[in-house]
Amino acid sequence: GYCELEIEEIKCIGEALKANKELTQLNLEGNELRNEGAEIIAKLLKTSILLEDLNLRANTIKNQGAELLSEVLRTNRQLTKLDLSGNMIRNISAICGTLKVNKKLVELNMDNNKICYEGAKSIGKLLKTNMSFKELDLSFNDIGNQGAKFVGKALKNNRPVSYTHLTLPTICSV
Repeated sequence: GYCELEIEEIKCIGEALKANKELTQLNLEGNELRNEGAEIIAKLLKTSILLEDLNLRANTIKNQGAELLSEVLRTNRQLTKLDLSGNMIRNISAICGTLKVNKKLVELNMDNNKICYEGAKSIGKLLKTNMSFKELDLSFNDIGNQGAKFVGKALKNNRPVSYTHLTLPTICSV
């Protein structure tokens, strides 16, 4: 990670990975992929047969890139772990909408993004319908007390889920 790859280099990696049908884990942490790189990775996910673990931490991915990735996750049933932490994603409604349909993903790391109360509402609605999560990290976001309450209520009603790791922001006077 942290190679700060150029778009052409990311395209080359994407093409090489399309030929690799046995890849199960891909770590592109800290490579400034931005939305353009997220689009390339989304195309890769359309063709990847076995990719289970995708780390896109710290890549300056914004809402548009997250939306592109979420479109692919509607049909990709292999990915079980997605790390989008340390990006600039504020609107996670597309990702949450996708994960209402795709229940294969069990680990989602969204820490240190720009998620606010509206994002917490989307997560809360997701948790009411998707009982498959084992790990969810929303730390270092700005969901506030009301957002934390919304997620907390959803978790209370989501009894079949066995969270092995759940991290919410530090909340005062909940």
